[in-house]
Amino acid sequence: MKVYKESADQAKLIASQVYEQINDNEYGLQNLSNKINNLKFEISPRITKTSAPNNATATLGNSINIIIDAEDATLYRVKANDLPTDIDEWSEENIVSVEGLISGANTIHVQATNDSGKITNSRITIFKI
Repeated sequence: MKVYKESADQAKLIASQVYEQINDNEYGLQNLSNKINNLKFEISPRITKTSAPNNATATLGNSINIIIDAEDATLYRVKANDLPTDIDEWSEENIVSVEGLISGANTIHVQATNDSGKITNSRITIFKI
């Protein structure tokens, strides 16, 4: 029976040490969780694809929808032939209509942002016929 008691005491000691390590303020799980959350706020979203419906590159109209595929993005905006500015509104939808197309080539500037306010830029060329 002495062997079982020693084994139980040793298991209890190891469990206590593991518990202390998990809850350690500097190296424990909560600290790791905080570091991961802080890292999320340092990462910019990544635009993986910018396209028009059916991958169109030309339109007859003065406007066209732009589809923005982005990782870690929460808001989107587009502007024809100029970079979006603070007065340009953000959309929660990743399909955004861009207006003001002129005849010929139009550079559509695309922006995506996340909860931390980091902004990523992309662009696509659409021709108005």
